[in-house]
Amino acid sequence: MNDKVPVKAKLTVGKGLSIEVAKDRWRKVNYGLELELEIQTIEEVEAWKEKSEATIDGWISRHTGAVAPSPTPLIVTPSKIPDLDIREIQDAGWLTYQKNPCNPGQAGWVKDPIEFTSWKDPPQVLVRLSAAIRKIPEKKLVLGDMEYFLNKKFINRAPVKRESAR
Repeated sequence: MNDKVPVKAKLTVGKGLSIEVAKDRWRKVNYGLELELEIQTIEEVEAWKEKSEATIDGWISRHTGAVAPSPTPLIVTPSKIPDLDIREIQDAGWLTYQKNPCNPGQAGWVKDPIEFTSWKDPPQVLVRLSAAIRKIPEKKLVLGDMEYFLNKKFINRAPVKRESAR
């Protein structure tokens, strides 16, 4: 189990191309991506760099006619399934928006232990939950019948909206 807190990092990748379109006439094309990442290992930065370069190579290939390798989509996928126990999450001190203890299946909130750094000995399940949510582009995670998401300095939960059968 990895209880490391994610580290924020910024990665900027850029590439350019100059193409001679006529004698002494050149066309310059430059592309760049700037990503704000939350990582736990330096290898994750390298993986994002490679994905970014492949994406830019695809953009540049449109100008050269060359076949670029298919870029790996820039989609965050957790390196492993988070070690989260739904029952343990349920018992993590959720409060209603009126600041009363939540009943099972009720919408509510808790402090985000990654944001509240002064919180001594927060429940480790909340640290893992917050880290897992941060890895997902939508910043929402559905576990069981609840959806968990970040809102400012808090982790919120709400019952999953199910489509009714017709």
